[in-house]
Amino acid sequence: MKRETTTIQLPPPRRPAPSGIRAGMAMLWIVVALVAGLAGGLTLAKRGGFLQADAPEKSTTDPIGNGEATPTPEAATAAPGKAEILARIDEAVRKGDWVSLREQYTALEQADPGNAVAGAALPLIDLHLVRARGGLVVNTEPAGALVKLGSHGEGTSPAQFSDVPFGVYTMEVSLPGFETQVSEVTVEDSTVRQLGTMTLVRSSGSLKLSSEPEGVEFKVLKTDKLEELVQIGKTPATLDKLDEGEYQVFLALDGWPEYSEKVTVEHNRKASVSHVFSRGGLNITSDPSDAEVWLTTDPNLPARQVGNTPLNLKDLPVGRHRLELRYKTWNPIERIVEVREDETREMNFSWQVGAVMFQSDPPGAEVYLNDRRLGNGDERTPFSVELPEGEYSFIGRYENLEQVVVDTRVASDETTPVKFPFEYGSVTIESDPPGAAVVMKGIPLGRTPLRRDVVRPGSYTYQLSMPRHRPTTVAGDVMPGQSVNFNARLVYDPAPAASSDFLNGLGMKMVWVPNLKGWVGAHEVNQKAYAALMPKNPSVYPGDNLPVQGVSWYEAKNYCDQLTNAERASGRLPRGYRYALPSDEAWSYFVGNASLADAVTSREANLPAPAPVGSRKANEFGLFDVRGNVWEWCEDWYSLSIVDKARGRGASVNQSWAGTERKVLRGGSWNRSSASDLEVDYRLAVRPSESERDYIGFRVVLMPEE
Repeated sequence: MKRETTTIQLPPPRRPAPSGIRAGMAMLWIVVALVAGLAGGLTLAKRGGFLQADAPEKSTTDPIGNGEATPTPEAATAAPGKAEILARIDEAVRKGDWVSLREQYTALEQADPGNAVAGAALPLIDLHLVRARGGLVVNTEPAGALVKLGSHGEGTSPAQFSDVPFGVYTMEVSLPGFETQVSEVTVEDSTVRQLGTMTLVRSSGSLKLSSEPEGVEFKVLKTDKLEELVQIGKTPATLDKLDEGEYQVFLALDGWPEYSEKVTVEHNRKASVSHVFSRGGLNITSDPSDAEVWLTTDPNLPARQVGNTPLNLKDLPVGRHRLELRYKTWNPIERIVEVREDETREMNFSWQVGAVMFQSDPPGAEVYLNDRRLGNGDERTPFSVELPEGEYSFIGRYENLEQVVVDTRVASDETTPVKFPFEYGSVTIESDPPGAAVVMKGIPLGRTPLRRDVVRPGSYTYQLSMPRHRPTTVAGDVMPGQSVNFNARLVYDPAPAASSDFLNGLGMKMVWVPNLKGWVGAHEVNQKAYAALMPKNPSVYPGDNLPVQGVSWYEAKNYCDQLTNAERASGRLPRGYRYALPSDEAWSYFVGNASLADAVTSREANLPAPAPVGSRKANEFGLFDVRGNVWEWCEDWYSLSIVDKARGRGASVNQSWAGTERKVLRGGSWNRSSASDLEVDYRLAVRPSESERDYIGFRVVLMPEE
């Protein structure tokens, strides 16, 4: 008998890293197994020739093939399957894939039960797989997913698994909010296998929102960790692709309490929130009618007025409501009422009332209840009102007096008196002569004789004044229930009062200029006023209302002295003041906004003579002809400081006049046409003794004596 040799196909052994005795022992076992397999294969080959998968099938009646029987159908169909398996075995051996090799030998054993090669190879393969180890690294996007590798273990991505026996494993990857992924992975060699990054898909569901009625506003918040607004809108609505997790849904309909519900959205599930805003009604009447009806569905919110009784309220939210009826200043009626679905409740309210009679001393007080004034319109004590029975705190108020609070109980069907006893006194103010103006703290009170019947207790000071009389002051204390009389005597004083314009004894108007703390003549001195005090009128152009001309500085100063003496003798001169010529600085101030266009000059055409005083427009102080008509003498000498001042203002100067005993004149005159001469800051300089000039005059001021 010819002996045949059967070959068991196994991958060549991998060259592992040196590992001492264990590695050597493993190789020894493999060699022993191969020898045993070879011996078994030789014996079996003689019986069946089952490794000849590619040879043509013979029609034999025995395993060796020397019979002539026809092959069975099972044998005819098994051959191609067996050939395919053997081809896969060759491929697995070529690749060194022990796991796949075991699968194919197992398939061969199933296709050909009792196959000796499969029976011999499988134990060898199992022995190798039991000892073989590999590794895996699993990455996910996002990271942090839980990775379970069969029963071998678990970890968080990026997860690394080591010392993993060869084989096929079920791998499960999960992360909250993402779909769980399950797949099979094969560990088939001793290297650490890097799996590609697994992109996790968010798990999502949907949420359906509905309400009765439709059109209700909704708000959806995600509440897993931090509260996050997801969407707002109106029902009905379906929100798709919502992340898994907890959500808070709010439904709001005007006039109804807000509805809130928590809901959980799960993967590939449809959650829903639905709410019916049920309705009912109230039919409200009151005695007296026309009471205000205030209602709120939320006790934490202020009520709102919904109408006046009688009132039929429909479409109210079902549930408890805070109802309040208000009538005038009466204590309100408050109730908690229940609105039932599809039902209109009858509600009747009434107040038990009594009368209150208000009086006060003095009469004429205003009465308040909870800062709300009682009475019709501007009604003052005495008057009466009707109020519901109950406890009240009334406030009486009278102008300038301390308010009075009265607590009382109002009984129904009775009249309750309430009186406010204010604390006050009275004052009478008289003067000699009568008719004096009375002022207290800057407030005019009237003229003497003056009586104030109602005065708050305290200390008082009154100022009394009258034209041509010296002002005076009276003061004293007013006690409750006391009447105080003040009497004052006003001393006659013809001198003008500071801060007001006046006419002096010659009829010259003097204008008060606050910043100068004195008066300035409204006009240049005319010939009538000059002749009243001086023996000679030097004017070239005569006329009572024409400015005096041809006056020297000394004559102008003499006139001021004469006017001071005359006014002082008549008692018209304010104490501490005297008439004088203006200083250059004072003139520069009171010229103000005087315009050259309103001045009497020859700028437009030559004039034959000066004009009457006051014939042109006044400046903002009420002063006439400050510019033009006649030059006006000033107190100052023409000095270098005057030159510097004029030059600093851009005016023309004549420095040669400085130090030559010349006095300053300001304003220009009727016969001047030169632009430089008519500049507001130009100064003319003339010796103080010079006279007989028909273009020089003066203006007086009334200033404090130095």
